[in-house]
Amino acid sequence: MVSLPILIYYVFFWESSSLLSFLLAVFWFFLLLGIFATNQIHKWAHQDSPFAFIRTLQKYKLILGPEHHKIHHTSPYDTYFCITTGWLNPILKFLKFYESLRWILRIPSPVKLETISEK
Repeated sequence: MVSLPILIYYVFFWESSSLLSFLLAVFWFFLLLGIFATNQIHKWAHQDSPFAFIRTLQKYKLILGPEHHKIHHTSPYDTYFCITTGWLNPILKFLKFYESLRWILRIPSPVKLETISEK
């Protein structure tokens, strides 16, 4: 919701005086639209039966589908954090991006829920 006022500004009040200014406005519009839509797309990935149009978008992998998102909710819960389209998840996993980032930042691996429940 934080992006909504900025998105409204770009849609209704932005005046572009050059090609660069126009391209910048288009970039920000689609970036903010993506940010605004991310929570809803994530919610649809959790629903058992979203609207048919949404299921079609999920089927063709234009937005995140439940099968793809299920990996994120599987132990050890340390991968597949891209929750809008999921397109980058396999690439980031292959590159060991999150493992490297945790190593750089010295963050321990996520605590497993089984370990917590045993205590």
